[in-house]
Amino acid sequence: MSKAVPRDDGRKPLLVYLKPEVIQALKRRALDMDTYAYLVLEEILEREPALKIKPASAESQCSEAS
Repeated sequence: MSKAVPRDDGRKPLLVYLKPEVIQALKRRALDMDTYAYLVLEEILEREPALKIKPASAESQCSEAS
């Protein structure tokens, strides 16, 4: 099993299986927002109260998409 290359931001890889229409909607949203799909998904998940995730600062997210 190969090991993922460490990222400066501390993110780790995760493989998930999604319905094709969900993937397309995620990609469209990312294109509309001029950002990356993983950032869109991360933002959505951080807003889910049941997950109890402390959101990252908006400053760090904006600098990544540039």
